[in-house]
Amino acid sequence: MTDCRECKDYRKCPYGKDWYSYAEIRWCPYQIIWLIQEFYTLSYDNWMRKSDIWPTPPYEVTEIKSRFRTRANFIELSETLAELEKRFEGLGRRLTALLITQIEAGRQFNPDPAKSTLYYEARQALLYLKGYRRKKQGFSEWLRDKRKKSTKNVVLSSA
Repeated sequence: MTDCRECKDYRKCPYGKDWYSYAEIRWCPYQIIWLIQEFYTLSYDNWMRKSDIWPTPPYEVTEIKSRFRTRANFIELSETLAELEKRFEGLGRRLTALLITQIEAGRQFNPDPAKSTLYYEARQALLYLKGYRRKKQGFSEWLRDKRKKSTKNVVLSSA
């Protein structure tokens, strides 16, 4: 998969990419890992120092038409980092620290739990952070509901 804008299911992506543009951010686990790894590079202080961060021009001119951007790059960046921080608030400090430590230690995410090298809690935290919208409930409530749904499906399928 070369373009994340066409991706509908992170489980079908073979791996993450080295760099994502703002338009590609869909909050899949690979992109969240990338945002965590590049957080310092993308931080507000480094935005003006590095010119190749999210290198989208203010406009694109083609032979047929032109498209003008209505938002500045630094606004897109600050919104994305603020959204990541807001999603971390739902996790709490302990799980946020665990997830960041696991990612910085080089542990890999895999959609198959048996192949993932992340600790169970860090993997669940990453799955909590993913998604187009932010979760309305905290991590513990989300995990409880997720476990209820999985046991309900097992009971129904065995009958």
